[in-house]
Amino acid sequence: NGSCAGGTGAFVDEVAHLIKTPVEEFEACAVRGTHVYDISGRCGVFAKTDIQPLLNQGVSREDIALSTFHAIAKQTIGGLAQGLELKPPIIFEGGPLTFNPTLIRVFAERLGLREDDIIRPDRPEILVAHGTAMSLDGLFADYPSEFLPSQALVALSTYRETVSRGVKDGIKTFFFTQQERENFNRRHALPPKPETNLNPGSVLRVYLGIDAGSTTTKFVLLDEDENVVDSFYTSNDGEPLRVIRKAFIGLRKKYESRGIDLQIIAVGTTGYGELLFAKAFNADHHTVETVSHAAAALKYVPDASFILDIGGQDMKAISITDSIVTGITLNEACSAGCGSFLENFAKSLEIPVSTISEAAFSAKNPAELGSRCTVFMNSCIITEQKNGKSAEDIMAGLCRSIIENIFTKVVRISNFGILGEAIVVQGGTFKNDAVLRSLEQFTGKTVIRAPYPGEMGAVGIALLTKRHVREEKARTGRPFDSGFIGLAAMDYFDYKQESKKVCPFCTNNCVRTLITFSNGTTYVTGNRCERGEIIGDPEDKSIRDQIKKVGKKLSDVPDLMKLRDELLFKSYPYVELSPGKDISIGIPRVLEFYNSMPFWTTFWSSLGFKTVYSAKSSRALFERGLPFVSSDTVCFPAKLAHGHIRSLVDKKVDRIFMPMIIRMPSENTDVLSDHVCAVVKGYPLVLRHSDDPERRWGVPFDTPIFHWFDTRSRNKQIAEFVMKTFGIPERIVRNAISEGDRALDAFRTEMAETGSRVIQE
Repeated sequence: NGSCAGGTGAFVDEVAHLIKTPVEEFEACAVRGTHVYDISGRCGVFAKTDIQPLLNQGVSREDIALSTFHAIAKQTIGGLAQGLELKPPIIFEGGPLTFNPTLIRVFAERLGLREDDIIRPDRPEILVAHGTAMSLDGLFADYPSEFLPSQALVALSTYRETVSRGVKDGIKTFFFTQQERENFNRRHALPPKPETNLNPGSVLRVYLGIDAGSTTTKFVLLDEDENVVDSFYTSNDGEPLRVIRKAFIGLRKKYESRGIDLQIIAVGTTGYGELLFAKAFNADHHTVETVSHAAAALKYVPDASFILDIGGQDMKAISITDSIVTGITLNEACSAGCGSFLENFAKSLEIPVSTISEAAFSAKNPAELGSRCTVFMNSCIITEQKNGKSAEDIMAGLCRSIIENIFTKVVRISNFGILGEAIVVQGGTFKNDAVLRSLEQFTGKTVIRAPYPGEMGAVGIALLTKRHVREEKARTGRPFDSGFIGLAAMDYFDYKQESKKVCPFCTNNCVRTLITFSNGTTYVTGNRCERGEIIGDPEDKSIRDQIKKVGKKLSDVPDLMKLRDELLFKSYPYVELSPGKDISIGIPRVLEFYNSMPFWTTFWSSLGFKTVYSAKSSRALFERGLPFVSSDTVCFPAKLAHGHIRSLVDKKVDRIFMPMIIRMPSENTDVLSDHVCAVVKGYPLVLRHSDDPERRWGVPFDTPIFHWFDTRSRNKQIAEFVMKTFGIPERIVRNAISEGDRALDAFRTEMAETGSRVIQE
């Protein structure tokens, strides 16, 4: 493993701490587990996000422990193996596999191992040390022994002092002079918490913007002049709805006690819980958080060129050109460098979150911790503590680590000039002055901190909700009537959550989560179509009527993606140009073939070959190919390709065909647009080396390299490949190409005509 410690023993330690189970008892817990839940195995912070709601729902520690072992196995097979074949027999070594035999059982289940495929050595936790001792008579037989037990004991007894003398000083402090710090404080001073100065009997009309974040819940009240008149920000503790209900009750009582009539014009929601909160409170408008954050930043900094938002578990880098969002980059599998990352370590160092920046600024010799994941950072901090670093020195290093992580794992640029001159930072993490100062030092640029860094998402959705109200009034010509359930309803607001509810209304069998609110409405997640939003007994006539109604609604609007799928894989008429051959050509349903499948199937069929498709994509198919995925960061469609190769092997095809098309004729006027996506054109080569169907299963894997600058070069190169591989005359191959072109044209024509008809209707 490289920079990620997901799936290691330290990961088990973190989960054990979270479920309040001694790590020595974790195995006993897992043995009693009966149900497996989806838990992230790639990041300790993300795993915490998955586990906390499960605990809140009453899921047992035993099931969480078992699910953790499955997460570790998935992470190892898919993230660590990276194309290396996990071929039995397999030896299981190291502490976690010594003390957690259930983990071995989980690996065996996922890899399809029999008992005789598993090797459990004696004392596997010290196997590497055993191997080291054995190597002395071989690798180091010619070296004289300089080991003296008495000197070793002396060296060990003075180890810490020796190491401390050799440790280099940390990186520079945050400020060189007091004046520099005062200038920083003046430049980034935040406005006081908004408060209204209205007299009793006054009316306050506001837009309520709610940002349901990953770890925090916040809202703002925006008056009709777009001023923030009140705000709320707190941790959601894995119970966002209960937290905001309590906050709303407090908000109502606050204004009632002051005799102010608080009138909410409209409500908008954004963030992780955008749709949940919209359904719970019958919000008038909702949108994704990136749009909300951009809207808020542009209100306060109209010429913003770059927005950096760091939340509890995510980072968003938004590029702006002429007030238009031109690029969005998010963190993916790692949450190192987010708010939760810093908060977790502050707790371990016994530093209150509110004093993190003061602790960091008081550091005399800041630690240099680099960019590491949460689990690795634990080890690094322990080392620094042994080397004499204070808690303040370590906290300073952590604040700088956040910024280093952003520019090595998310934004990934070295020329900070391309960020522009108006860099806006926001998100709860930027309430921390030390993180803000770290960014300025790292980039060498002066940045602008948003006036309400933690609440900018809420500000943005409030602004967008106001715009929505204005547009609705213009559209209807009537006053706007909010659907918000109102603050008075919070006294009676409650909900019940049910997980793992299988939808019985179609063959997808979606596993849904149902959240039923006290007013009788239900929010459904996990469904893939509108049928899944229906709750009830399939035998009930009223439920069947609802299903029919939804089915008619779905069928009334043509499903163009379904049509495209049908047209891609249907048989088109062709002329048999060559006698039938007892050779089947396997074609995987992946990547470029989703653009050209009718051409290739018709082409090969007209030449007398039998074409065979891989199975349709599924979770099981994806996981089957995971051991051969050689890159952890490659896109998901590419990762799917490995399972499709296995599917074709299972279907006993004679050959697999997947060309490397480097260039193809342009479909627009961009001079560079004839270049194919690097993954699409290069992945057949990756599959050739990682899966290697010919070596493993005796199935030839044809990956000819094509440079199609125009139709002429395309025809010439295809003809050369087929003539060389199968000995078919060029004239026949060129005629087969024409057959393929006719099929592809028919596919494209039907898609275009159907799309045009839908738009007109």
